[in-house]
Amino acid sequence: MFVIKMGDIDRITQIYERQAQECVHGVSRFYEEIIALARKTTYAPMVEFGNQIYRFYTGELRDHLMREYGDWYDGPSSFHALMAAINAGEAAVAEARRRMDDMKTSLEGLFRLTQSEVHLDDSVPNIQDQDFEEYRSCLRNCQKTFRRATNDAESAMRSMEGDNDVVKLIGDIVKTTGVSLTESFDEMIRQVTEGQEFTDQNNAKTLDGIRGQGKAADVHIPWGKNVPFL
Repeated sequence: MFVIKMGDIDRITQIYERQAQECVHGVSRFYEEIIALARKTTYAPMVEFGNQIYRFYTGELRDHLMREYGDWYDGPSSFHALMAAINAGEAAVAEARRRMDDMKTSLEGLFRLTQSEVHLDDSVPNIQDQDFEEYRSCLRNCQKTFRRATNDAESAMRSMEGDNDVVKLIGDIVKTTGVSLTESFDEMIRQVTEGQEFTDQNNAKTLDGIRGQGKAADVHIPWGKNVPFL
């Protein structure tokens, strides 16, 4: 037995819109934190890594998720494809398509950050191990937001599934959004750790090159008759 209630479409689309909104708030907080860390350390690799994250997030990651959404939009599991499949009529198909357009707007909003890349004077860096840990902590906190938003969306979908089969149609895109964001940040955490190890190894190598414990320079100060005022 099937249950199709397109009248519940507002609740269904709100599930995805809320997920997207929570994720973008998490990313915005995260980016503010790493900009502050870049300003504090003025360490060129850390500044540039933050800019690379910005480019990846607004570029490759955005393109990936928009393609995934496009595949769903154009595929057999979209809201409007379902309306067409059950011969619900042109008005129902158009309304279903409009609701999916609204969801697409929410997804695009996920990548409209108010911040931008930063350009700092990095001639006098101030960096220590704790700064790398702080960076990882910022990434992990953002991941928690992604997971919480995705879990909330999946929970909301499960609560509606028994009453409306249309809810099942957004399952894949909800999961894809959450997994893509979370796994991307996993890789960023790994790269921050690699950066710390690289910095530590080269710092140690440089310090190991110090020779001896230092010694006083040879000094000879003339005394007695060679001193003009005696």
